[in-house]
Amino acid sequence: FDIALRLVPPGLDLHLSIVGAGPLWENLNHKVHSMNLSANIHCLGAMPHAEVSEQLGKSHIYMQHCVTAPNGDQEGLGVSFIEASARGLPIITTRHNGIPDVVRHEKTGFLVEEKDVQAMGQRLAFLSQQPDLWRKLGKAGRNHVEANFDIAQQAIKLIKKYKSVV
Repeated sequence: FDIALRLVPPGLDLHLSIVGAGPLWENLNHKVHSMNLSANIHCLGAMPHAEVSEQLGKSHIYMQHCVTAPNGDQEGLGVSFIEASARGLPIITTRHNGIPDVVRHEKTGFLVEEKDVQAMGQRLAFLSQQPDLWRKLGKAGRNHVEANFDIAQQAIKLIKKYKSVV
């Protein structure tokens, strides 16, 4: 986010809201304050799903940098990506495990390599200055989720498959 702030024009009011908590929470808060980013980064902590949905509704872009843990643990498909896409948000995230099944590079958002914070910052700076593009990507993301992740649509597809086998 600091990279994006340095790349956007001074008048662009760029803010990041971080939702969630965990073992790195205190380190995160310390880092935000030590880098003098408190005016632009808001650490909101853990919140109920309804409040997360409200935060998504206030947002223009969804960003999440996923990395493989030292023990090999990875984000799965990422329900948060499906939810953000369903809200019509373009997504900037990492090419990681099942995420590319939801986030289609340059079609519904942007994928960068794990730990490539420079590329993520550049993508955020670029997209934050392109409201027409974030709307286009967001609409494509919503269409992609409706076509491929809606439970009713998937049930219909599964029934058709079963019928074709019988």
